[in-house]
Amino acid sequence: MNDDCEQLRAEIEHLKAALASQVVEIADQRKAIDSMRSYILRLLRGRFGRSTEKLLGIPETDQQLIAEVEAFINAERAVAPAVAPAPATVPESPSAAPEPAAIQPAPEKKLPVQRGSRQRPSEAFPALEVRTSTKDLPEAERLDATGKPMVKCGEQVTETIVFTQPEVFIDRTVHVRYRSSDEIDADGRAATIGVPVPERIVDGGMLADATVQAIVIGKFADSTPANRTLEIMARSGCRLSSSVVDGAIAACGDLLAPIAQEIRCDLRNSAVVSADAAMMRCRDPELHRKCRRTPIYTVTDGTQAWYHWAPDETHVHAAAVVAGLSSWLITDGWSGWRGATAIGARLAGCWAHARRPFARIEDDDPDARAMVLLVHELYEIERRADLAEASLAERARLRDALSRPITDHIRAFALRLDAKHPGRGNDHPCGKGARYIFNQWFDLAKFLDHAELRLDNNLVEGDLRMVALIRKNSLFLGAASAGPRFATCLSVLRSCRLARINPADYLQAVTPILIQHRRLIARLPALDLADLTPKRWAAADGQKLRKAC
Repeated sequence: MNDDCEQLRAEIEHLKAALASQVVEIADQRKAIDSMRSYILRLLRGRFGRSTEKLLGIPETDQQLIAEVEAFINAERAVAPAVAPAPATVPESPSAAPEPAAIQPAPEKKLPVQRGSRQRPSEAFPALEVRTSTKDLPEAERLDATGKPMVKCGEQVTETIVFTQPEVFIDRTVHVRYRSSDEIDADGRAATIGVPVPERIVDGGMLADATVQAIVIGKFADSTPANRTLEIMARSGCRLSSSVVDGAIAACGDLLAPIAQEIRCDLRNSAVVSADAAMMRCRDPELHRKCRRTPIYTVTDGTQAWYHWAPDETHVHAAAVVAGLSSWLITDGWSGWRGATAIGARLAGCWAHARRPFARIEDDDPDARAMVLLVHELYEIERRADLAEASLAERARLRDALSRPITDHIRAFALRLDAKHPGRGNDHPCGKGARYIFNQWFDLAKFLDHAELRLDNNLVEGDLRMVALIRKNSLFLGAASAGPRFATCLSVLRSCRLARINPADYLQAVTPILIQHRRLIARLPALDLADLTPKRWAAADGQKLRKAC
């Protein structure tokens, strides 16, 4: 019994000693792991860190790091116990021993390519052509502060998808960087130089500026929906996600916002502008799979146009559209404009809206045809004045002599039509048209006393035609945040068409300036962008431009 107790005590002491040695060994292993982690972090920083932290290639730094790693490995080998190989098991009879089969390495399993923001376009779209170019510094600029030549320390490669219909390819640009062999700061960072990577519309994205511009021009100048542009690019082997295109359009809309504001400021100084609105559909999360009607207002003077999106159809938004206007405003009979005139805009009526109810039935009703002919005589007088290039004074005399008697006749004829078709039940179109003339007569007759006024707001009706085409092809806005960007892009591209300039040339010229403005917008003073509106840019550089189709 005493012998068993002594044996148990001895085994317990032996286990305690083994446990203590294991604890010491685990502590040493943790210390070694921490040391290796430190070396790995230093290696990763030197190889893959920011360009100013890449330390590999400097002889002194390299030798010091190599010496530390070698000393650590030798110390580990010295204290590591020698592990004896396990003895081979000898079979009882040679005939019963199977020969060992050759161990075949397991085939490497290829993981599916995951699309993501960090994947290069050449990997995501291997079918696209890759065109490589190199941006390098001149040899005279590769000198550090001491005048010694700098050493090439790496390259920064950018890849972007370029879409110039119908061609799609990948533009790979290599930006070479150099570091100083002697100039190192207190943190051990070498001074580096190189050609900087230019900032883009979607900075860090896979789409080149030319691609973003082509998508925006297709949507807002040619009324081509973004999904059709995606299908065009997919035929060339580049199937992009719709979220990538939506983000590019949003970024371009934010970039062009200052230009749209400058267009609005120019229109505030115009002598006569026209205004009207069209409807778009916008997805509403509060409505189950339904859209709500949202208006897009337009203000134009015939040389440039500005669009404003509103979240609902209430009259309160009219004041925001014409805010700051002190000129003449030619509009239809919407009561929202009349409530906005307190800010200074003076209202003038539109004879095209007065003619419209009669024109719809002129083939069936002689009274409607007679009214259409009277309004046509007013337009004929204006056409003769335009052909003669009459001055404002000559146009005023012409209107007083010829147009005034016609307007008196129109008013008397409207009185007879109102008596003939009183407003009750199913109102007759002639009665509706006659009462419109009565209600708007004070505004309709202003052109007789102000020669600078046009007869109608057909200029803005033409600008709203693009809204109707986009509404037909693109169906609806995806979110309320897309409304202001929609209006911004439409303002710039429609103004390009009115200025008779190619929108691709214009966007290519102003994009670098707008990117610089975006980078410096937090600082004052900001860049002056007044001369970058399509109208002023065309006047300054018109000799270099191609006319728009």
